[in-house]
Amino acid sequence: MRVFFALEFDSVLKSKMKRVQQIIVENSLKGNFTAEENFHLTLEFIGEIKENEVEKLKAALIKAIENHSKFNINIKGIGNFRRGNKKILWFGVNNNEHLNRLFQSLGQELYDLGYEREERAYTPHITIGREVILKEDSVNIEQVINFNELVSINKVSLMGSTRKNGKLVYIPIFSIPLKDD
Repeated sequence: MRVFFALEFDSVLKSKMKRVQQIIVENSLKGNFTAEENFHLTLEFIGEIKENEVEKLKAALIKAIENHSKFNINIKGIGNFRRGNKKILWFGVNNNEHLNRLFQSLGQELYDLGYEREERAYTPHITIGREVILKEDSVNIEQVINFNELVSINKVSLMGSTRKNGKLVYIPIFSIPLKDD
């Protein structure tokens, strides 16, 4: 089973993201675009695990979030990571102290359990599409689209990644609520 820790979003926000994504699709030659129901913000990617590791991961998450309350993040703008002429396009997340502390806490708990940490800096984002090639005559998507949403974060989920009917599907295995202020 392939898993990752993530922040999930409600259907209203996912619908707004889908509308923006559709503009990008219309201005692209090709790309592998995220399904609307799969929009999320990854905190920690774990990878393949055995079924018996789920409880260990749940305990790590409970410990990691014990000092964390609900908070807001600002999802703003469009950005990209380049790989040659292909891009990974994403919605950006403004720098957020609460999010960074949550990321650090969870990462430390996972490290203490023997999971490896990524060497690269954490760049919180929500993937719009992978291997996107924009039309040469298309507008500068990242400058034209003004996406700006304040989002309440009230839980952290362990998500399972699987394929159903040839499509990638993310399914919450468990979610742990953040405490009220």
